[in-house]
Amino acid sequence: MATKAITIIQGGVHSSVVAKLKEQLDACGYKADDPKFYVVLFCDWHGFYDGAPFGKAKSDNESDFEDTNIHPVALHDPTQVDPWDAIQLAAFYKAVDLAHNAVREGKTLVAVCMQGANRSKAVQYALDPKKENLSTCVSMQRAAKGYLANHDLKIVPLGPPRASRSRATEGEKETKKQRRA
Repeated sequence: MATKAITIIQGGVHSSVVAKLKEQLDACGYKADDPKFYVVLFCDWHGFYDGAPFGKAKSDNESDFEDTNIHPVALHDPTQVDPWDAIQLAAFYKAVDLAHNAVREGKTLVAVCMQGANRSKAVQYALDPKKENLSTCVSMQRAAKGYLANHDLKIVPLGPPRASRSRATEGEKETKKQRRA
């Protein structure tokens, strides 16, 4: 039995990448009130959702997207300073579950974050686990693979790996010795 191909438009709203997203939306005839589309829209670092590519204003109020096919997700990229906890990871899994349901209903999925490189790629990989869909962000790779591993919450705290400690140069070591003396 042949399975229906998953249709996912993936991209970003940042000025450096939004033109490509707009081209993809135009090519498929996207409209914000068309129920055949399901948009997962991640917020920026300040909690704003950039709805401009979808014909909506930028807003920090999720209710501004009611009566549209746009589904805001209040998750920024995890960092070393602000890693995702179990609540945030569960919210990601829930967003992917809802997107998965939409795809099963035959809707075209549009997954969008700021640069179109981390969170939206993780959604895409979680639903269509192909190498070319894998994010380059280690944290989002783990989130997508955690989703595929039965919503694994044991991967928290979820953030990028700590950079290796830099080694002090001989001159820096000597300066520290002098300060201690």
